[in-house]
Amino acid sequence: MSNFLIYQLPWLSMMLVITIQSAFVKDLKLPEFTNSDKFLHFFVFGLLGMLIARGMLAAKSKLLNDKYFLFTILIGFSFGLSDELHQYFVPGRFADVNDWITDCFGIIVFAIVYKKLLHKKTALL
Repeated sequence: MSNFLIYQLPWLSMMLVITIQSAFVKDLKLPEFTNSDKFLHFFVFGLLGMLIARGMLAAKSKLLNDKYFLFTILIGFSFGLSDELHQYFVPGRFADVNDWITDCFGIIVFAIVYKKLLHKKTALL
């Protein structure tokens, strides 16, 4: 299989799924506690951050490999912001800067964890 299908398509597909989900009125029932939606934002965008980092580390471009974290941040943060702006125009949804901050935090944490786990795995080989 090509590098694109294995490493780039997953994060691009996840962005598409998030965008489609954001186009609908929020009807997901979360557990009843304060800011429960922040946990969902953290984990969904964290997974996205991990997939972007994975894609950057596997890219054929040395620049993307060497600066994987910078590109993960740029792509992930920009997408999170565009998702919140998109929600502003969806009836029944709203843009929330705290959601975007949570998205960014998830992207950072999961990208770092992914890189650490990758180093640990290669050190064991």
